[in-house]
Amino acid sequence: FHCSDGDNWAEDNPKAVELAKKLCETCNLFGYGEIMLGYYTPISTIREEFASKVKYPNFSIVTMSKKEDVIPALRKLLDKEKAFKE
Repeated sequence: FHCSDGDNWAEDNPKAVELAKKLCETCNLFGYGEIMLGYYTPISTIREEFASKVKYPNFSIVTMSKKEDVIPALRKLLDKEKAFKE
């Protein structure tokens, strides 16, 4: 799993998407968690790029905005693996 605030240089996005696809092809499960605090909006975000371009059944995206979101987000990521194995 990779967690980030989503802030990314736009020119790095194509390489990040390419590498995310390679992870999906190599790993049982690849999850991206984005930490979005209500008062902070990143200049650019990789979340939308991943959501629109990484189309693998073993890829999952979650968003967390407070510490209480962490455990439910991890459960959601792991639930994706259960569905993928069935």
